Amino acid sequence: MEISEITAAILAGGENKRFGSNKALALVNGIPIIQHIRNQLRLSVRRISVITNTPDAFVFLDLPVYRDIFPGRGPIGGLYTALVRQRRIFQKTSCSAWTFVAPCDLPFFSCNILHVLTRYIRNVDAVCFTKDGKTEPVPALFNMKILPKLKMYLKTGDYTFQTFLNKCDVFHVPLENVTDEIDPQMLLNCNTPDDYRNTVVNILPE
Repeated sequence: MEISEITAAILAGGENKRFGSNKALALVNGIPIIQHIRNQLRLSVRRISVITNTPDAFVFLDLPVYRDIFPGRGPIGGLYTALVRQRRIFQKTSCSAWTFVAPCDLPFFSCNILHVLTRYIRNVDAVCFTKDGKTEPVPALFNMKILPKLKMYLKTGDYTFQTFLNKCDVFHVPLENVTDEIDPQMLLNCNTPDDYRNTVVNILPE
């Protein structure tokens, strides 16, 4: 499979209560984190979108921006919206049935993440990293075929990503097995100001 045939979605629909401001717009090397992620994705894929409830904040990215179909469901709701949009593209083009989904707060994101995950595509629902035996829900690859199952899950009122993945056929890629290509820092996210200070501020060179 050609990586360029995969669609990508950046989830930026969070309320940012813990961060205190829009974490996707926090700066890394002088540009917003989400712009850094977009730049990396553009090295490999043609179709990238942003899933958010504040579309005006991301006009500068020059990407398609979509509101959550089911607001208030967290990242799992963003995944549903991304896959619905991907299905519409799939019906009109020759793109893949797979969508790469990334959160908006990975300051060290690299397109290597997508390249590694793509190598492990099988006849499964999703391909995810594990770290110390624990599944990392995103960034990950998801197949469009999970949409009916995901829609039913959202109706249960449980919006926990991990619980949903437990109901899916997931191929797990242990992060410790791919450290020659994936630096664990690439999966560090910034949920709080302390996270930001301890990652971007303290790790990046001045």
